Amino acid sequence: METSEEESTGFYFNRTPNSHKYCFVCRKSDGPLAQVANEELVKILLIKNIYINPNNRCCPEHFDENHLLKSEAINCLSGSIK
Repeated sequence: METSEEESTGFYFNRTPNSHKYCFVCRKSDGPLAQVANEELVKILLIKNIYINPNNRCCPEHFDENHLLKSEAINCLSGSIK
């Protein structure tokens, strides 16, 4: 059986704004900002259904000693549906 139109499936998820200039957790723009490991970004997508651009940055205070996001920081995240 052939179809002339391809079927597609869409995924809906929240996302944070894209920015290098401010923290995606607390929105602060002063002080140093650091990148988050891709593994952490995938974890947030799976747990909170929030996509974070890999180029986004956050404050070092949101990381634990292993450079993983603290649970308090993850719980603060919110995004808009895209």
